[in-house]
Amino acid sequence: MNARKTLLALCVAVGSGATLLPAVASAEIYVRIAPPAPRIDVAGQPADTVSAGLGGRRSGKGRKRGTAPAPQPAVPIDLDTATPDAIEALPRIGPALAHRIVANRDSLGPFRSLDGLRRVKGVGPATIALIEPLVTFSRQTRP
Repeated sequence: MNARKTLLALCVAVGSGATLLPAVASAEIYVRIAPPAPRIDVAGQPADTVSAGLGGRRSGKGRKRGTAPAPQPAVPIDLDTATPDAIEALPRIGPALAHRIVANRDSLGPFRSLDGLRRVKGVGPATIALIEPLVTFSRQTRP
């Protein structure tokens, strides 16, 4: 094997994390490659769909495992008069966003529509689409 091929084989072997064993009576280099890590069954998912130790791919957003979705309100919530606790019952709205909604309403007046709700930081098109059937607007300020 010429020097260029030997160097290339060495670079590939080192880059893949292989263990190098020099040959006893030869100028060639032998490479021992470790077997792949075994697959693990994670949370009831078949082993062939889950990478070992990774637990599958997840995006950065969304519901964490083991948490139930928030219960949806039985009657529409009036966002022009609702308390932060009532607003928090809506999907995708946690305590911080509920308080931002109330603070924005108290400082700038009632929302009057879904378009008015868009002025709150953190309320985008996806949230609007989810809560549209669950909210109403009375167009009056909170007492």
